[in-house]
Amino acid sequence: MRVLLSDFYDDFWLPVARKLAQGGLTVDSVVTNIGEKFQRDPLFKNTLILPDNIFYGNFPQISRLNEKNPVALSESILRALSEGENIFLSVSDRLSFYPVSVSQRRRVYYELVRFWLNFLRSRNIEAVIFPRSPHMGSENVLFYVARYLKIKTISVQRTLIDNRVLVLEDYRKVVKVPDKYLSGYSKRQVAKKLGSLFEELFASSAWLTRSKKINAEILSSRVRFKRYTSILKKVFSLYVFKGVHVQLVHYFRSLPNSYVFAFNGGRDNFITRLFPLYIAQVNWNAARLKRFYDHHTSPADYSKKYIYLALHFQPERTTMPEGGIFDNQLLALDILSKSAPPGWRIFVKEHPRQFHHGDLRKRHHRVIDDYRRMLSYRNVRLVSLKEDSVKLIEHAAVTATVTGTVGWEGLLCGKACLAFGYPWYLPCRSCYAVGSQDECRAALASALSKSEKAVEMDVLRFIAYFKNRLVFSTNDYEIGVHSKENFESFVDNLAVELIKKIKG
Repeated sequence: MRVLLSDFYDDFWLPVARKLAQGGLTVDSVVTNIGEKFQRDPLFKNTLILPDNIFYGNFPQISRLNEKNPVALSESILRALSEGENIFLSVSDRLSFYPVSVSQRRRVYYELVRFWLNFLRSRNIEAVIFPRSPHMGSENVLFYVARYLKIKTISVQRTLIDNRVLVLEDYRKVVKVPDKYLSGYSKRQVAKKLGSLFEELFASSAWLTRSKKINAEILSSRVRFKRYTSILKKVFSLYVFKGVHVQLVHYFRSLPNSYVFAFNGGRDNFITRLFPLYIAQVNWNAARLKRFYDHHTSPADYSKKYIYLALHFQPERTTMPEGGIFDNQLLALDILSKSAPPGWRIFVKEHPRQFHHGDLRKRHHRVIDDYRRMLSYRNVRLVSLKEDSVKLIEHAAVTATVTGTVGWEGLLCGKACLAFGYPWYLPCRSCYAVGSQDECRAALASALSKSEKAVEMDVLRFIAYFKNRLVFSTNDYEIGVHSKENFESFVDNLAVELIKKIKG
């Protein structure tokens, strides 16, 4: 079978690609930014290497991809791909530091649709593999065009169980655990079926440990002070002792976060030459945002019945595209506020990384007016970043999230979860998919009728049901190479599962 490997830029995926080729798949093409590594491997001598940066640019740059393209778009094609268009317009905000109009981005979208329609058909691609849920613009277009052409799409989804991933054909397709599955089993009987996986459920995963460490560092005043003094020392040294010229060369030869200028003309456009000013602007806005948030938080009143909503850092794939329309988290909060029983509170806690300095992607995501809107609801309270998340989960009636870790952590504590997106644990019967007020009220009624032991049993039945689909592997090189487990086993296991999925 002829396969396209999309965005294979992490070094973990090069050996996986080798195993796929050795396992009988024809690796027709690879979208990557480590093309030279693929080209040096004899296994890929006939593979077309597509540098990923060719798909990130303004309309004139993208339109060059279609100079000899015979495909013309039709109304029926674009209507069939309308969901993909909405997703693209949402996620592509991260590709333009300076706002680009919807009409201009839609023109880019049309060009990408034309390109992938022609590419997939002309090269007889039978499957497309993504290392994770597609979330960088062109990936999203590729995903929806492949689905339109009835070409298999395979993506790898990380879970919060250490060294376990799911291999999915469509991250939006959710199969709930059957209501009667293991219904007569005791906790001990289900645990026996799980074997060693039972203990692993309650251990912190390497990914979650790393994520919490980053959050703690961001909140640490000592770390922030060191970062600021480091920046001041660097600027003082470069400006005073080495001159302005060296400062410019230092920044402009290797421009970080270059994709955030993709629709502004890309890396070589004049607009990117003022990069240090943009960093200063983003940092200033982040500081203002945090000051406003901190000033408007209230202590968590644990005597109240409440729903705990932990916000997502944005932009990121966990909301775009895995949240669907709820990448706008205010929509989720609106439903929660209007569905909560009288007298209840909704405690909202911001993600620490939303205030992280130096990240240009946040330009279009979260403004002070977002917090004003949240505070406009009588039953909503913003809680301090210093408030203990574990305590917030333990005392909550239920947790709410788009796709975040708080939902899984709550389930492990016996708390049902309301999910507005497509988290990996959504098949669990104590995790409720919510998309409207009616669904939210029904979910709350069902969730509150369950004891903590009932939720715990739902979690165990969920893992037992999906046990054979949880692949002992990773999708991240850094986690894989620093794991105590055998790196080659991660590669082999994932390649075997991908081949099995593709060959059906």
